[in-house]
Amino acid sequence: MKKVLLLWYFEEDNFGDILLYRTTRNFLADHNIETIPYEVGQPCMEIFAEANKTDFLLFAGGGIIESGVPNVIRHFKEDYHLLHVPYGIIGLGVSDADYSQYKEQIGFWIENAQFFYVRDEYSQHRLVELTSSNHVLCSADCVFHNREILKYGYSIGNRIGINVRNLPFKNKTGDIDSEVLRTICRECKATIVIPDASEEQWSKLVEIENLELLNRYRFMDRSEKVEAIVNEMRGCEFVIAMRYHVILVAAVLGIMTIPIIYHEKVRSLVDSLELADLSVEINEIDKIPDKLAMLIKEKDIYLEKCVKSVECLRMKADAMYQDIEKYFV
Repeated sequence: MKKVLLLWYFEEDNFGDILLYRTTRNFLADHNIETIPYEVGQPCMEIFAEANKTDFLLFAGGGIIESGVPNVIRHFKEDYHLLHVPYGIIGLGVSDADYSQYKEQIGFWIENAQFFYVRDEYSQHRLVELTSSNHVLCSADCVFHNREILKYGYSIGNRIGINVRNLPFKNKTGDIDSEVLRTICRECKATIVIPDASEEQWSKLVEIENLELLNRYRFMDRSEKVEAIVNEMRGCEFVIAMRYHVILVAAVLGIMTIPIIYHEKVRSLVDSLELADLSVEINEIDKIPDKLAMLIKEKDIYLEKCVKSVECLRMKADAMYQDIEKYFV
């Protein structure tokens, strides 16, 4: 049996990171390939040593490069002679951060990969602009290839859910006004919290119907957390959401979303799902009730566009996995 070392961020049990890992793990398992999960934040030399025990090193995608550049990429060029297996990258997303300090290292990382896929045109443009490489291919987020999400079917509920997170760049965006958030919850009748959020955020909400689940959430393992999040989402007709993969999964489930844009990666996803008219910036969350009213009135129009966009993005993700299949089979 072949083995692949799969790099991803897994220390905080982030919903999106878990889905990214499981999507590729399942793809490889279908081809009788064993996946060895490994933390992408570990030192470069340590990762290479583990990769050399397998047949391939695969970066699982997502926000590996956002506000910072992990050790494995910063030292990739200088340590590359220690890596004895091929490697590739799928579904990568980057931000508007300044990567010029690591321009040479990132360029080397791109050029020597067997394949290098990013998940949106913004990420492709930024990396091409930074490195002048023609090796960067645009696809879609890996999770669009995931078939587990729909194993219990599409949305069946009529509730309104809300998903918020601690802001990672408060120096740029400021923080969420908790009083405004509580007012929004009341006006929108949002009572279901999608639990990919910290307890600090839950305290900013009111009239939480699924508080019992949220209290149990911290004691769940990774698989249970994914099941709980998707199940809570399936009970909703509309969702107000900040997290990238909550917005993505909601679209896959046929749930219309009011996205809160706190990061460029969310904006890229929102644009690709044709949800820009429904989105709000992080400093204008007071507009959410009006956006929700507009969505309820014209739900069928927005849903039709979103469904078509999801199908297009799913086809792109499927094509990416079909292309990389030859490197493993």
